[in-house]
Amino acid sequence: MKRREMNRELSDRLAFGQFVRTRAERALDSRVRLLLAVLLNVPTILKLGWHRPLVAVEILHWAQVILLALYAISLFVSARFLITREDHRREFLGVTRPEQVVIVLGLLSAGWPGGLKFACAMLLMFHMTRLYLKLTQTRIPAGLVFLGSFVGLIVVGTAALMLPAATPIDRPIDITDAVFTITSAISQTGLVVRPTGDGFTRFGQIIILIWIQVGALGVIVFGALLVGVIGRSFSLKATQTIGEGTEQGWTGQLSLQRLVSFIIVFTHVIELAGAVFLYFGWPDTWDGAPPGIEDPGERFYHAVFFSVSAFCNAGFVTTDNSLAGLRVNWTCHLVIVPLIVLGSIGFPVLDNIRKVVWSRLRGVRHENGRLIRLNLNSKIVLAATAWVYCI
Repeated sequence: MKRREMNRELSDRLAFGQFVRTRAERALDSRVRLLLAVLLNVPTILKLGWHRPLVAVEILHWAQVILLALYAISLFVSARFLITREDHRREFLGVTRPEQVVIVLGLLSAGWPGGLKFACAMLLMFHMTRLYLKLTQTRIPAGLVFLGSFVGLIVVGTAALMLPAATPIDRPIDITDAVFTITSAISQTGLVVRPTGDGFTRFGQIIILIWIQVGALGVIVFGALLVGVIGRSFSLKATQTIGEGTEQGWTGQLSLQRLVSFIIVFTHVIELAGAVFLYFGWPDTWDGAPPGIEDPGERFYHAVFFSVSAFCNAGFVTTDNSLAGLRVNWTCHLVIVPLIVLGSIGFPVLDNIRKVVWSRLRGVRHENGRLIRLNLNSKIVLAATAWVYCI
């Protein structure tokens, strides 16, 4: 009897040791992919961050292709050898499916440098999002996680904006102005110390645009996760999901990733729709229009910039006089204003509106025994927004 208990205890210890070893291997493999995601974007910085590339463009291109292939190999090794349980393997493949799609598209577009750079940037964004989600599941206070990520983004954005190619060659930016500009962009204040249109190159404008988008999405995602944790709007199931994520590995992370993915997709769909309306609704030119607005590519770029800035309530523009030259054009009131409103009312309200509209289209008025309708929070926010705009 004692021997049987000793054998069982030994077996349990061996099983626990194997479990710990497997978790350690998975964690190490995840860190390897995070490092690869960072390295994948180094060639982009070396190529675009200076007015003249520091390294031959061909070398940088093939370095990205090789690193992307190594990333794909890392995913294969994890799924094939490090994860032994079939259910964990399926969950792992579900979590990393966006990466798999981006890797395939990146390798297929290896002949187009723009597509390869975009794929590398997306992989890094996936890892930053997962890291953010993991931090929200730890014992670190949520406010501290948000503040730390905010400060970290400011530091990285400042470094990016101080790259020589971010500003005209005869007008470099100092660290004070770079910190101010990035902080204003990520905080959506609209305050500037130099004009966005002619004070920054296209590379610098894109950096500002990315930080506007990241700052807005960070606030939306943080708010959605916080609401989920305290059991409002997304129900107590979100709380269970976050709790399970710290204990059972991939399941919680997959559910949270789906929530965040929906927010990101929903945001970009609205911004893209706004950009399309601006592209076709703007006049051929106007007072204070950006140079080259007649060119389709330039026109679409500025339409995207305005759409993202409006939805994120950022206030940054690439024109000399903001929207003064378009004040009587219909796009100001029928495109820009709705974008501002949709971006300011918050994701819980947008999600509530989505559920109501979708239920009406399906002809379903009840869900889980409850009437699908605008909740009190949505009614107050929408009424207050309409009242403020009308006065």
